[in-house]
Amino acid sequence: MALLAWSPWNRTNPPAEEAPSIVAEASAPEAEGPAPPAATSTAPVETRPEAVPPLTEGAATPPPETARAQTPEQTPPVAAPSVPLPDMVRIPGHNFEAGRYEVTFAEWDACVAAGGCNGYRPDDEGRGRLPVINVSWNDAQAYVQWLSQRTGRQYRLLTEREWEIAARAGTTTEYSWGDDPPVCDQTARNGANFSECTDDRTRPVGSFRPNGFGLYDVHGNVWEWVQDAEGTSRVLRGGSWLGSPQGLRSAIRVRGYPSIRNGDWGFRLARDLEG
Repeated sequence: MALLAWSPWNRTNPPAEEAPSIVAEASAPEAEGPAPPAATSTAPVETRPEAVPPLTEGAATPPPETARAQTPEQTPPVAAPSVPLPDMVRIPGHNFEAGRYEVTFAEWDACVAAGGCNGYRPDDEGRGRLPVINVSWNDAQAYVQWLSQRTGRQYRLLTEREWEIAARAGTTTEYSWGDDPPVCDQTARNGANFSECTDDRTRPVGSFRPNGFGLYDVHGNVWEWVQDAEGTSRVLRGGSWLGSPQGLRSAIRVRGYPSIRNGDWGFRLARDLEG
């Protein structure tokens, strides 16, 4: 199946000046229906950060146990007891919230159990707090529709611009922590789940330290679908557990058809703030 995306199965780092480019084949992605048209060639794209001050030299993101206390703008989840609400973080200076974590299997399975998400139960070796994978952009839309109806709050996917604002957390560096490449160390300020981690799979959300806004796994773990479309394709951001260090940079973006499911594709939620 032809995909408009850089192949995360390719463990070779792309040149530093290039974003991941299109490949012809990926390893057996799952499609919802008829095969989409063949991919067309396009130039690699790397986004540009907004004009915001970079991290101070030596600055480190607070560890997970303190990050929550230092994020006063977070919105406490309130919902009916049977409805799991995502933990949302208000993004400073903007009128939207982003999910503190990528959507998990536990959250997805609650949707299926309640009769939502078209009854689709993605395959994985583990569930619970692992980020949901093998979900298409269309599947993500089914989830946000169900969650919105059940909670009375309007959830959606982040736009690509919102994703980058939230992921960079006020930085203009290669990664939200600075320019140092990622390491597979859950205690390091530049820790992330990527190709150099030996377990070769997703990890529970929140396993690594958050960025400056208190968001976890904006680099690595799973690619995250965003709302934006480019022709017949949709955009994913953030890199994954299969990606190289270059593929986890804040500016990297790839594209996939909205009906395609992959073992390192997931999503994160957004919600507009009133007033």
